[in-house]
Amino acid sequence: MRRLWCAESDAQRHQLLDVSYAARGRVKPADAKVRGGRGDEAQWWLLDEDGRTVSCLLCYPQTFSMPDGTVLAGFGLGAVSTVPDATRRGYANWLCGEVGRIQAEAGRHIGLLYSAIPQAYYERLGYRVARAADWCTSELDAVAGAVPAARLVQVDPMARRAVLLERYAAHHRGLLSLLRNPTLHDRTLRLNPDDTWHLCDGGYVRLEVDGSELEIIELIVDETRVPGVLAACAEQACALGLTALRGWLEPSPFVERHLERRSRERTLPMVLGTPPNPSRFWSSDYF
Repeated sequence: MRRLWCAESDAQRHQLLDVSYAARGRVKPADAKVRGGRGDEAQWWLLDEDGRTVSCLLCYPQTFSMPDGTVLAGFGLGAVSTVPDATRRGYANWLCGEVGRIQAEAGRHIGLLYSAIPQAYYERLGYRVARAADWCTSELDAVAGAVPAARLVQVDPMARRAVLLERYAAHHRGLLSLLRNPTLHDRTLRLNPDDTWHLCDGGYVRLEVDGSELEIIELIVDETRVPGVLAACAEQACALGLTALRGWLEPSPFVERHLERRSRERTLPMVLGTPPNPSRFWSSDYF
């Protein structure tokens, strides 16, 4: 007997975490939390087979901005997991398909996920890869000295919310992307309080120190301004004593000359249906 259900209580959510940790060969920490984080916005779906929970996922409400400027409701799937002794039986495939169908019936027709497994698995469900590239360099001095650096002005992202939203919207005009409005802007600040925001050349760059690397979370500038902004980011990485600069960047002659493309096998964005070209998703969109 197969049953699809949505966890509501803390105990039920811990049941989902049990599956998720087991699927990754890890032991769930005793202090694992099921409230107070990004998962608060999600539906926690579980699949039982003959009374035993075998697979699970989280489904997040999302709002997409389309290339023609329309705004459509959608959803995002994350934490898709199956207990180790129940893999290769189609449980996760069935679960993703059923949750997607439920979302479509509720008017959410566009789906997004970040694949951590070969993309062919989700392609069978109708998902297609959206363009994405991850770039990195440890040659910070070379990048910093390649062109004159742009001037980065760090700002309070709450106080300058209107400016940041205006520049984000202008940069994404004509692209498939996730909508950014005041509520969603405040949400990303709440979830990522350590990110720094810098106005530059009519746009902005959002940065995060991740271990020994400076990560470009969002690069919202015209293509012609990218070299100068990357040079400034490299200077900042050097000043902070970091060893590398990386980010989800658009390919360009400067980027291809000075940075090395890295695999996105574990964070490959895939959209249900055929994603319009171009589309744009940032690491800040990851859930």
